[in-house]
Amino acid sequence: MTVFIRDDTDQLQARPDNQSLIADLRAVARTVIPVNVMHQKIAVIDEQTVMMGSLNSLSQSWTREIMVTMRGGHFARKLLEHEHAELFTRPPKCARCGGTSIELRRRTNGTWFWRCYDTVCKTGPNGQEVLGPRGAPQRPRSALHRGSTVGTGTTCPT
Repeated sequence: MTVFIRDDTDQLQARPDNQSLIADLRAVARTVIPVNVMHQKIAVIDEQTVMMGSLNSLSQSWTREIMVTMRGGHFARKLLEHEHAELFTRPPKCARCGGTSIELRRRTNGTWFWRCYDTVCKTGPNGQEVLGPRGAPQRPRSALHRGSTVGTGTTCPT
């Protein structure tokens, strides 16, 4: 199971009680990937069943929401393809620190990139390295550019 969640810049996500719940989620989910500015509410189960709607399934408490369930492998696979699931479910390790504290971000020009948020990396919110104490530039983060080939021949069109 892979779960995409909002990153810690989200006020509710950053609360200590929610961080505890996220730790519990990480204990049972194969991969938990923080994404900056995410709004999708989609669950795809076994590439056969899709649940979509307005329900925040990990944080629902009191509002009236809806989730529509649809069954069908073709639709499920097309949705996974549209959401770049194959690519985004395999976050890389940080090239600098070797850590797995990686989040997915999207620049205003549509470029997707992975950002290490481990404190040893000191990466800014835009994915660019924060300069070292002597002003020396650090290695740039790898980015998934629109239209560029990524991974095993997969193209990221958006």
